[in-house]
Amino acid sequence: MTIKIFSDARYLPEGAEPVSLLHPFWPEYTKNLQLESKDYLPSSHEVLTSYAKISSTLFEITSLEEADFAVLPFDWVDVTGHSWKTKVNKSAYSLGLQFAQKVKQTGKPIIIFYSGDRSHEHIPIENAIVFHESDIRSQRQPKEFVYITIYEDLVQNYLGNKLIIRQKQEKPIVGFDGLAVQGIWKKSLRTSSVRE
Repeated sequence: MTIKIFSDARYLPEGAEPVSLLHPFWPEYTKNLQLESKDYLPSSHEVLTSYAKISSTLFEITSLEEADFAVLPFDWVDVTGHSWKTKVNKSAYSLGLQFAQKVKQTGKPIIIFYSGDRSHEHIPIENAIVFHESDIRSQRQPKEFVYITIYEDLVQNYLGNKLIIRQKQEKPIVGFDGLAVQGIWKKSLRTSSVRE
């Protein structure tokens, strides 16, 4: 069973790319997408190619009337920017509100993706289902969900397709998902209020 989704490229701000969920369905907007990877990020091409292979088994693009969900075609970060110093993109904001109003008239739920460090901020669209990368748990609303950045298949690429299950140990091994800037740990630990 596929999930029927609706989106509309006419609501895509100038210079913005569609959300990753829509890439396989809108190749005309993503054919010139820069897919080179930074040293610390997985290859976007590899991730999107893998998703494109299975996307039609997960989602079907339909009319708004037939859709299970409407998807805002751009990431809300195109409205706010990545930095707290960035000014709001009023054009993108207006397009987002117009799309939401169109969807609201049909009574369909709207899904909005919001990536980046400030994605925990409130989106002023009533009853939106929001998927964001950062979170303040005490402020999270019932229709807000946290997602992580999509990585390549770690088991396939680094473990030869063999998942190794470690036995539970007395001393735990803790993982980390994020970007740690080198050289600030000593200072951070010195000024931290956390004591052992």
